[in-house]
Amino acid sequence: MPENEESGLRIRDAAVARLRDEFPAVLEDHPMLERRLTRHFEEFWVPYHAVYGDHSGIEKRVWRLFRILAQGLSSRDARLIERDEQRDASPPWFQDEGTIGMKMYVDMFAGDLNRLRKRVDYLGELGLSYLHLMPLMKTRNGSDDGGFAVSDYRKVKPSLGTVKQLRTLVHELHRNGISVALDLVMNHTSCEHKWARKAAKGSPKYQAYYFMFEDGSVPEAYEQTLPSAPPGIAHGRLSWMPMAEKWVWTTFHDFQWDLNYANPNVFEAMWGEMVALANLGADVLRLNAVPFIWKLLGTDSPNQPEAVLLVAAYRALMHVFAPAVAFNTDMIDVPNSTGRFTGVQFEGTAADITPDDTLMSHLWHAMACENVHLLRSTLTAEPNIPPDTTRANYIRSHDAVAWSISDEQAAAVGQNGNDTRRFCTEFYSGQLAGSYSAGYRFVADAHAIEAPISGTAAALAGLQRAVIEKDTDQAELAIKRLLLLNGIAFFMRGFPL
Repeated sequence: MPENEESGLRIRDAAVARLRDEFPAVLEDHPMLERRLTRHFEEFWVPYHAVYGDHSGIEKRVWRLFRILAQGLSSRDARLIERDEQRDASPPWFQDEGTIGMKMYVDMFAGDLNRLRKRVDYLGELGLSYLHLMPLMKTRNGSDDGGFAVSDYRKVKPSLGTVKQLRTLVHELHRNGISVALDLVMNHTSCEHKWARKAAKGSPKYQAYYFMFEDGSVPEAYEQTLPSAPPGIAHGRLSWMPMAEKWVWTTFHDFQWDLNYANPNVFEAMWGEMVALANLGADVLRLNAVPFIWKLLGTDSPNQPEAVLLVAAYRALMHVFAPAVAFNTDMIDVPNSTGRFTGVQFEGTAADITPDDTLMSHLWHAMACENVHLLRSTLTAEPNIPPDTTRANYIRSHDAVAWSISDEQAAAVGQNGNDTRRFCTEFYSGQLAGSYSAGYRFVADAHAIEAPISGTAAALAGLQRAVIEKDTDQAELAIKRLLLLNGIAFFMRGFPL
């Protein structure tokens, strides 16, 4: 038996023994806990040890993770525990052929959580069985990156309601057969989060939660191999923070500080946040920006193997704590991310649900050029995903359409990748003659050859322009385009979102 496997079994047995000593009531009330821990421990231990095996005190660290788990179980609602047991004994619930999903901003759809609760019957009438509520946890004051600059993972934005109201809403959705997905922003916190505030005040413990540097030499070394900043982001990857008198890694905005997952204390702290969200009743945690959570000097950093290992370890812990809860990994235009997180390109499976960004971008390309060669070629070449996972098929989301068409995919049908992505950019920003799209470039540089495109499905399909111009013929064509695109999302493997 390999040494790390032997030490893992020893640590597992020690954790179980300590649970019996310190949480006898939890084990008595939840006899399945010990069985699930035994069943899933290796799935946790192998990736966790691969990342943190060189750190001292690993036995104590593992124990603290299971202590958080036991404490979470002691306060988990009985209805959610029953849901866990039912789903643990059944095939993956998210693979049900009748699954139909929707994502929404609570304020834009209903105003707040209370008013959304009054519309649950309507959502049920639509046939929904999966509802993704876009970020609704408390964010920083001012610009908050659409809700992704979280200042408190355990409080709801005051404008939307309270945690109690969120619990009530989730219960009502469950009663109507609708599973709920909530966002967990993994890569960063806002600069107003309590961890960041303590770091800014000089706490060594909390400065180690983030990537903070005394001078610019280390940031400059990282910048040598990093890709350009994400579209629409004006600053570099690292920002000078006068309040901390340090450089801080800020992938997206200077008010979003990247967490340092090389520090096992960060892994532990975020596990606590996952447990808290699961106890609100979330059936799915959408893990935001996971390709970016591991930084490695000398690489382009996104989508490192360690990021996959960390999510796999979290997923195993969640299977022990709340098997009703699935992981949805967010992808941000990082080639092959979906494959890595669903186990296609990596041993093991880190995600249960992955968004099919490839399908979306190729569908819009096919619609614009009235040609399905590239779409067919790319989908045919895609490897199968593991049998216990699924895809979320969508034609639009809250993000701009990133043209996830690689040079290799374009070359397979005799096209040039740059030219293909440029065509998509120009067509859907309305620059090409004959374009019906009312989309616009997401980046500020109007002269950029390639750019993600912002706009609703109605805008990109021509309906918005047709309505404005009162052109009934074009409106009818646009509706047919939308019916076609949505129909494809329904019949592809996975579920429509």
